[in-house]
Order: sequence, then C-alpha cells, then structure tokens
Amino acid sequence: MPLCPRNQELAEALLNALSHIVQLTNRQMEAIRKGDHPLIADLDSQLEQAVGEKERALGAWREHAEEHGC
Repeated sequence: MPLCPRNQELAEALLNALSHIVQLTNRQMEAIRKGDHPLIADLDSQLEQAVGEKERALGAWREHAEEHGC
C-alpha cells in the first residue's frame, strides 16, 4: 500500500533533517582534524539545532502515521 502524500512529505522532511545532520557532522569532523576551534564551536551549535529539527520532524511523522494508519 503506497504512503499518503502527507506521510511522504513528512518522511522527506525527516530525511532532509537527517541529511543535514550528516553534512554538519562531516564538516565538524574536518574542523576537528584541522584544529579550527571557532568553527568546531559554531558547527556544534548548528548540530544542536539540527538535532532539534530532526526530533520535531520525527515526531510529526510518527504522529501522522499513528493518527492515519499510514
């Protein structure tokens, strides 16, 4: 059974949030290798925000799936 359009939209938002976390993590790893402490701190802050966005996206996706059975 195919997913409803709203479920697909929410899943895509979750995947985008996860992808953003991966990108930030890779950038932070490189900053650590280079010893760029200001960039490390900036990316750490961005990662905290990105994880919050991921949690909200995951919650919305789960809530929709539970409410609509999709």
